[in-house]
Amino acid sequence: MPYDQQPVSVRRSPIPARILFALLLGTVTVVFFNLVVPKLPSSTIVQEVTEYIAIPALWVTRFIFPDGPHTGAALQYWGTAYWGSGILIYSIFWFIVLSMLWGTRRTVYSRR
Repeated sequence: MPYDQQPVSVRRSPIPARILFALLLGTVTVVFFNLVVPKLPSSTIVQEVTEYIAIPALWVTRFIFPDGPHTGAALQYWGTAYWGSGILIYSIFWFIVLSMLWGTRRTVYSRR
């Protein structure tokens, strides 16, 4: 078989898969802590953890609407900004975690 007709092995980048999984996990994290956890029985520990989880999204939302949710157009878009920033922040967090975990896998056979 001539050299130019040999099959070429193309290795796909795992980054798109990581981004997809990170977006999925970021969305699940925000939905879980904003919709599921408040329906659980009341507990001070659960309430404090939920508040700490919400802090990064609230910081970003505060930059977008510095006067808070009760002024001007903020009332209409504050919730969207809060959910969007939470999903973005936790997707970045999960992307970093997945990148660390994805990088630890090694192939058994090496072509060196």
